[in-house]
Amino acid sequence: MKSIGMNTVRLRVWVNPSPAWNNAADVVAKALRAKALGLRIMIDFHYSDSWADPGKQPTPEQWKTMSHTDRVQALFDYTRDTIAAFRDAGVLPEMVQIGNEITHGMLWPDGKLPNWDNFADYLRAGVKGVEAGRGDGARPKILLQLAEDGKPASTKYFFDKINSYNIHYDIIGFSYYPWWHGSLADLQSNLAFAANEYGKDVIVVETAYYWQENGETKNKLRPYPETPEGQRDSGAGGPERGPDQQQRPGQEERHRHQVQQQIHAIPVLGRVVAPLPREQVRSDHVVPPYAPYPPR
Repeated sequence: MKSIGMNTVRLRVWVNPSPAWNNAADVVAKALRAKALGLRIMIDFHYSDSWADPGKQPTPEQWKTMSHTDRVQALFDYTRDTIAAFRDAGVLPEMVQIGNEITHGMLWPDGKLPNWDNFADYLRAGVKGVEAGRGDGARPKILLQLAEDGKPASTKYFFDKINSYNIHYDIIGFSYYPWWHGSLADLQSNLAFAANEYGKDVIVVETAYYWQENGETKNKLRPYPETPEGQRDSGAGGPERGPDQQQRPGQEERHRHQVQQQIHAIPVLGRVVAPLPREQVRSDHVVPPYAPYPPR
């Protein structure tokens, strides 16, 4: 990843997975490898034993029978101890994500929206756990990730509610899959809205593109061919085109220039960090990787 201009890795961590892939010890080892390559580190707490996303937020098995109060404490303890493990290994992350794609809450059913009170308790416990675990190390920035419909109205509803509960966060993260979240223009609009409205740094933390035909995207927006080449172009910010359209000479370069001009023309209070052509990436950009496999 570093060889194509990336400077940060985003590592997911699960509570008690079986097998022990993505548990805390496994992710610490990955973070050490990343640091040895000079890469920055973002930790993504799923607060589950496996995948958590907008369609499922399973509570870790060992937390299921706890009361709400005890589960909040367990989440705090787990976050504190995990961050302390990174600190002790010399790989305290620069950014920590509290929950993964928490559009509809987390730790279902107890923290499933519209139960905002319980959801807020979990978010606060996660934020406080990061603070407790860092010790005297540099304070990691806190990121909250939304994976709604890519529309500013949905972003406003979610983060207005978050702010009404006085939840601390530093960065707004988004997922971007065009068949769910719209065109590049839609992405631009949503990024600009979030940065201007909340004065936060804004990052596309998750994106991917299919490399072959599949059922999930049938009859949905597919700006690039579902081929290895189309997947490559999606990661590079290539021109939007249908799967059967051919790219005209010079179209790629013109589009790259237009994307750069569009992104940097946005008047923002926060910094918009978005996928840009590799040769135009600044050192402070966090760039989504090309997806080696189709997304979940």
